[in-house]
Amino acid sequence: MIGSPTKSVQGSCVLKSPTPNQIAVPSGSVGAGATVEKQSRLELLRYFLASLAALAVDTGGLSFCYRVLQLDLAWSATAGFVLGATVIYVLSVFWVFSERKLARSPIIEFLVFVGIGVAGLGVTQLVLWFGVNRLGMVAEVVKLAAAACTFAFNFLVRKFLLFASVRGGRATMGNAG
Repeated sequence: MIGSPTKSVQGSCVLKSPTPNQIAVPSGSVGAGATVEKQSRLELLRYFLASLAALAVDTGGLSFCYRVLQLDLAWSATAGFVLGATVIYVLSVFWVFSERKLARSPIIEFLVFVGIGVAGLGVTQLVLWFGVNRLGMVAEVVKLAAAACTFAFNFLVRKFLLFASVRGGRATMGNAG
């Protein structure tokens, strides 16, 4: 216990210094919140970098299949998507996130991960449709906004469905909790 009194040889009370193992930070305290916030920022940065790597692989795969192998555009895009999804999944599991809810079921985890990516594609389509057809904006400008919305959607949904730890029946961010 922190600062617990201890009797000395002469009978006077002396405060004993706590050891690091005796210092507990409640999950609702400022210290724990700062740790969670720092972990979340690191995960967001890593997810952004992993997304860039996945986009490069996706685009490279599409280009290779379409230009070199001369596959149909739809098949080339699908191959690129699968390659990119695999890259972002592997990086998410081994580098971006520190917790995994479905670690014991990696096939299910991967399928849910890809399903979220497909839902993210729906977010992109919705934002593009709304921006171009309802607001009359230029498609390329709307695509940038759609990419930001899709990135945020994919990160948040994947984080809370697949990569947030569950302790005491509630989801928490990172290792804290």
